[in-house]
Amino acid sequence: MYFLLKLFLLQIYPAYTCFKAIKVNDQTQFLPLLMYWVTATTFLISEYFADLLLFWIPFYSEFKLLVVLWITLPQTKGAIVVYADFIEPFLKQHENRIDKAFIEIQEKAKHTASIYGKQLLHIVNKLLADLFNKVYISILRSLLGT
Repeated sequence: MYFLLKLFLLQIYPAYTCFKAIKVNDQTQFLPLLMYWVTATTFLISEYFADLLLFWIPFYSEFKLLVVLWITLPQTKGAIVVYADFIEPFLKQHENRIDKAFIEIQEKAKHTASIYGKQLLHIVNKLLADLFNKVYISILRSLLGT
């Protein structure tokens, strides 16, 4: 039940709210919605790791549901509070290190894709050459009658 509520509250309802804000081009809603998505994503990442350690605590799921409600409901402005008080200061403090890490990850991903791409092209080239040779030999044999 928690999963369905979390899916609706953290993803479906806010996504529809974004659709409505974009539809009417309401610029005043964009910043709070962006803060919400950063907070919701941070919650989902934190929840994944917290669940590994805290699943056994009584009423843990109920507590998470209260947090989800607090973050999601516009009346509480929970997402804005979490973003302004915790996430933004943390990201500002570590922004340069995070940027460098993302650049490094991108460079390694490009390098890895290049290596495996070249290997894939070599394999495909070899397979096509083998196929061409087999077809060529088969045609020659049928023409020569052997």
